[in-house]
Amino acid sequence: MELPVVTMAKVINSFSLPWLDNVFRGSIPPAYLEKTDNTTMLITESMNEPQVSLNGRHKGWLMGTELQIFYKVGAQFNTQDAEIDLTSRLEQLGYKTETRARVKDPDTNQVTKVLFATWDLLGGTGNET
Repeated sequence: MELPVVTMAKVINSFSLPWLDNVFRGSIPPAYLEKTDNTTMLITESMNEPQVSLNGRHKGWLMGTELQIFYKVGAQFNTQDAEIDLTSRLEQLGYKTETRARVKDPDTNQVTKVLFATWDLLGGTGNET
């Protein structure tokens, strides 16, 4: 079984989102930390725990990732539409999504958005890619 961040990175990359320049797992490389002319997504693990115990054995596993988007400064696309499209695509694949409000990073002036995507391996969702 691959790590949740690996699975999610594969899914996000398969979408070929025209507004997304970089996808990183775990952390953003130092060379990209100050780049405000790119839209970057950081994928980190938010959940990885056993579920559904039957006869003392785990019969499922709940996986989750946090998708943190750093929009490029002066983005020339509708970020709301991008987020709706992204969550819709994830939900079509069986992921459950949840979002937080956009926040402006005081250091870079980038607007950031956090989304969460979870899936249960017992139900078979989220691992078809």
